Amino acid sequence: MGIGIWCSELADLDARATAQLLRAVADIYDPALNDAGKLRAEKNRRSAVNRLLAAVDLDMAAPGGRA
Repeated sequence: MGIGIWCSELADLDARATAQLLRAVADIYDPALNDAGKLRAEKNRRSAVNRLLAAVDLDMAAPGGRA
């Protein structure tokens, strides 16, 4: 249940980055995947995390400027 809530919250920020993160984590822990595949999955995971952190920054930023 906890991971479902966590995934839902992340998906609200950026659904594509959340999907990329979950796919990458699954690949990292896949015992059948070779080292090159795990390295690629780690790069994808890092990219997804960066996108999610950027979405959090935008979500928490105070509105500024003049419209």
